[in-house]
Amino acid sequence: MTLYFDESISSKRTPLINRVPPNQGESLYSFMFRNAEANYFESLGIMLKEELKSCNIYWYHYNYLDFDKKWTKVITNFVEEEILYKDINKLCLNQYDEIIFGDKTPTKVEKDYYYVKSQAKYCPLCFCEHKHYKLIWDFSFLTTCPKHKVNLINICKSCQKPIKIGQLMKNHCQCGSCYSSQIYDLVKPDENILQTQIYIHNLLLHEKRLDSPPNEFNLSSQDYFYCFRLLINTLLNLPIKTIFDSEHLSIDNFDWWDIK
Repeated sequence: MTLYFDESISSKRTPLINRVPPNQGESLYSFMFRNAEANYFESLGIMLKEELKSCNIYWYHYNYLDFDKKWTKVITNFVEEEILYKDINKLCLNQYDEIIFGDKTPTKVEKDYYYVKSQAKYCPLCFCEHKHYKLIWDFSFLTTCPKHKVNLINICKSCQKPIKIGQLMKNHCQCGSCYSSQIYDLVKPDENILQTQIYIHNLLLHEKRLDSPPNEFNLSSQDYFYCFRLLINTLLNLPIKTIFDSEHLSIDNFDWWDIK
């Protein structure tokens, strides 16, 4: 996807003195934060204070670009002109729209459902290895780390409040606790869930074909997510008991389905 913006909002800027390249799989917010840190800004908000003084978006990740909003143009110009990085789409969730939604333009409700935009979840082991926020963590349906095979964390252990990406990048929760010093009892997910998460992870990152051995049936990434969306839409629009309780199929037969 090629991004085009109105050049009238761009003014001549001086590039940052210290510029760091993005890590593989890193998100836009994380990339910008590390550049702010490299130039001795206390926070990303301070670095962008002038650029975003008319855009009240400090609760936002910046990891999904909304082309109808002024802040998207401001952020894009900042990255291209001050950090001198031209391929911003590689750092944003927008690149996955075609895989997940096909040729259909997603609605705001759909984007808010599939992408996490205001809170954060992460793998503490990954974050300790490479201090950056992975874009893949912003998919609402991905809840495990395929590398370390543990569930992602989205709650501060000290105050039990949702983690914000800005706080995570600064390594300090609002309660004063340091994330890197928190010791979590990392939970390994059920093996079936883990394997499904790994399949989905690979489909998103590599557009790998998903093989279903029992039926020898192949699904492309887009086919898989088309079926995935149909299932989600069904579950969102119909009560669970309506789906299962029928003459031939009863929810009572599914003791693993803990939703009665």
